[in-house]
Amino acid sequence: MTSCRRYPTTLKITISLAVALPIIFKISSVTFVKRVTNRCRRLSLQTDLLGNVSKPYYNWFTPDEIFSARLAYFSLRKSRLNFISKNFPIPGENICSLGGKPCVLFVVPSVADEENANTRIMVRHTWASGFYGKSWLQTSGTRLAFFFGGLGLSERDRERLRVESTTFGDVVLADFNDTYANLSFKMVVIITWVEQHCPDLAAMVKVDMDTFVNVDLLLTLVQKLPAETHPRFVFGHKHEHKYPEVLRVGKWAVPEPVYHFKRFPEYIYGHSYVLSGAAVKLLAESFPYFPIVPNEDVFITGVMSVVLNITRFHHTSFAHPSEKRKLSSLMQNLYVSAIDRLSPARQVLPVSLSPDSDCTRACLRCLNTSADL
Repeated sequence: MTSCRRYPTTLKITISLAVALPIIFKISSVTFVKRVTNRCRRLSLQTDLLGNVSKPYYNWFTPDEIFSARLAYFSLRKSRLNFISKNFPIPGENICSLGGKPCVLFVVPSVADEENANTRIMVRHTWASGFYGKSWLQTSGTRLAFFFGGLGLSERDRERLRVESTTFGDVVLADFNDTYANLSFKMVVIITWVEQHCPDLAAMVKVDMDTFVNVDLLLTLVQKLPAETHPRFVFGHKHEHKYPEVLRVGKWAVPEPVYHFKRFPEYIYGHSYVLSGAAVKLLAESFPYFPIVPNEDVFITGVMSVVLNITRFHHTSFAHPSEKRKLSSLMQNLYVSAIDRLSPARQVLPVSLSPDSDCTRACLRCLNTSADL
């Protein structure tokens, strides 16, 4: 495993835990690394990643019977409604500039606290380990960025993020209040940053902190979409209700002046979804001219898809919030993603991978091949 000397002091405990976890679960460190290495080598040689995935590989959303761009609400306003700051105290300018332009960018909204800092370490050492090279540099066609809002952060938290950015190079800090109520605006800022700093992406993949991803399977599945005829698309697991009810009170409340309908358009669950590069560009250009609706997944994949005529594709292999999927099923290529709420099982996946390991290089070669969209 990579020496702890290359990490900030505040993260040493987390990395020590990563080393200890295989022992805790009665798996010796040697056996653990061998299993992971063998898995990655098998993955790099596998030709048919879709063998265990349900067919068809995508389904179209049926045309909305209620909502359409014909309704006056679902159209861009003529005057600017929103000011989206492009000031980033930690700009992450190297994420998409080193080693040529990436093909796919994974974006993960995160929070500047100790618990989430530990989770980010786990993400870098598990499903995203193949994105990193020597000294944690990202130069392949597939990369990762964590996003934060900086207004109201303590100086201690800011310093922690600066150290993390220096070490891993995958942190972006923006000027907005990072609250749950501001999640839609957070995604607006993220997509605006992506369009500004990562032009010409084939796709952007949004992933929540509690979600695990089978990167190779996701990239392979995306290639099955009819992107030539539908270049602006969003792809994920659609909500189980065709027109979910709008709530006016509670955690997911939506003010009536912002959105006056009683139902939402069909939308995709926010734990993991793919936006094509063309959709990212169109969204970034349009955000200033449309009301920002609370509930990020509703706003990005539902409301704005209607406004901008973005094609919505569905597949059940993306995470569903009520399904309990074993993380081992991802390794068997049954699913693209699964939600795991920090269970011990999550931490027993390949946490021992270092960016310089033979296993990581094998996985990275596979990713580079799969990312040729």
